[in-house]
This record gives sequence, structure tokens and C-alpha cells, in this order.
Amino acid sequence: MQVNENSKRVEEENAYHEELKELLNLLKSPDPDVKKKSARKIAAFGDFFIPELFEMLRYGDESVVEGVVLALSEIGEDAVEPLIFALSDDEEKVRMAAVWSLGLILGEKAVEHLIKALSDRSQRVRTAAAITLANVEATEALVKALKSEDWKVSYGAGRAIIEAGSRIIPSLLEHLSKNESTEDRILEVLGEIKDEVSNSLFELIKDYDDKSIVAAEVISKLDNTAEYIHKALISGNRRVREAACVLLASMRRYDLLIDALEDDSWFVRFISAEALSEAEDEILKRAKDSLFRLLEDEKKIVRNSAAKTLRRLGK
Repeated sequence: MQVNENSKRVEEENAYHEELKELLNLLKSPDPDVKKKSARKIAAFGDFFIPELFEMLRYGDESVVEGVVLALSEIGEDAVEPLIFALSDDEEKVRMAAVWSLGLILGEKAVEHLIKALSDRSQRVRTAAAITLANVEATEALVKALKSEDWKVSYGAGRAIIEAGSRIIPSLLEHLSKNESTEDRILEVLGEIKDEVSNSLFELIKDYDDKSIVAAEVISKLDNTAEYIHKALISGNRRVREAACVLLASMRRYDLLIDALEDDSWFVRFISAEALSEAEDEILKRAKDSLFRLLEDEKKIVRNSAAKTLRRLGK
């Protein structure tokens, strides 16, 4: 009886291995759909065949590695510990595959080790980790990594934020509103993608919600954004123009507010006239004609502001 049970178990294991061989061969297919179907079927075997998959990683070509990454990510949580262990493998391509797989599986533990992979000895692995982190929800971990004393981790976290671009901005602002200790480093990173960031920040500013103030503060602190903000003064969206006007005033770029004195929005006209009262005489002289016209403005607050500014010229 025991012999029959052992024979049956051996037959079942042999059947598993035969089926796996066929599925593993399908992972090499150039057809993405075939790869995905094979990966899902392999995942149905659980973690039993993970060693074979890692062997394929070690000796397979790029197409095979792609298929194995899909299979490991389909296995999911059961593959996390082996993948974390693989991050210490001597083979670069094994470590890279582990990074890609962990990025597809996700979870707190996966993110923690992806951050550690930012300090890998291989630049390719570090880049893979940064790109992976850019495509997952890991803002808190990335911000923490920005403060790392390991330059590779700090740099990699910055690259991940840059790679994520506008998608990460809302959660980044939320973090900034709670913790200012990383502000300088975050601003340094955002400065590298200021055009894309500025677009996203303006979208948040015009919504007039809790993130508006933080967004306005961030954009005003980024280097060389005044000209970009100035372009927003011709936006068809009144809220964008109002936000741009306030930002330019806070940045003391009075020279860029002269045209805003003619804006359809009384608020833009008021802020511009008010801000120009602190401008140098040369700028005031350029704005004089527009300020005179504002003395006839429909809004008393705008008229008063224009009059106050013109008194600076002795008029």
C-alpha cells in the first residue's frame, strides 16, 4: 500500500515537472499574451517551482527573464522572500529581475527593499529600482530616502520622484505640509522638472483646496519659474491668472505684473496695482498709463490701490 502511494506521488511530481517544462518553454515565446497565460498557469503551482524560475533567470536570455518576471509577480506574496534574497545575488540580471518582480508585487516589504536596491553596486540595478519606485505608491518611503546619508540612495530616490513626474505631486505636497525637514531636498529635485511640476502645481492651485497654499509656496520657491508663471497670466482660466498674479507678487517680479493691470479679473488688477506700489520707479513709469486707467475702474478697491501706487510717482 505504501509503495503504491509513493509511486503515485512520484507520478504526480513527474507530471508537475512535465507540465512546468512545457509552461517554462512558453515563457520564452515572443508573443506577450502567450507569456502572460503561461505565467498565470505557473503561478497556480504556488512557490513549489520558484527554484526552477530562478535558474531560468540566471541562465536565460532577455526574453526568458521577462517571462520569469511575469511568473514571479503572478505568484505574488509567496515569491517576496525569495526575491528579497535574490537582491543579494552575485548576478546583476538576477538582481534586476528581482527589482522588476517586487515592483509588480508591491507591498510595504517590497517597497522597503526596493529602496535598499537604490544603493546596489550596479548602476543598472539602481536605475531599475528608481524606475520601479517611480511607478508605485511609495512617496513616504522616497521622501525618507531623500535624507539618506548614502548618496546612492538619496540620488536614486530623487531620480524616482523625477521619473514619476506630475503623478507624485499631490502626495508630495501632502507630505510637505506635514514635514518641512526635507523641503530643501524636495525643491532641489522638483527644480529638475520644473516645467512639468509647474503645470501640475497650477492645476492644484486653481482648485482652491487644502493643497493650494502648499502648491503656491512650492512653485514660488523653485528657481527660474517666474517666466513660466508669467505665461499663465494669459490663461483662459481666471483662477490660474489669479494664482499666477499672487505668485509673481510674492516673488517681487513686479516687472511681470504690468500687463496684468489690464486683466478682466478685478482681483488680478487689484493685486497687480497693490504689488506695484513696492516696485522701483523705472517699473512704475512703464506701468503709469495702465495705472491711470485704473483710476476709473468699476471696483473701488482697485481705484484706491492704483491711486496709492501712483502717489509713489508724485502724481
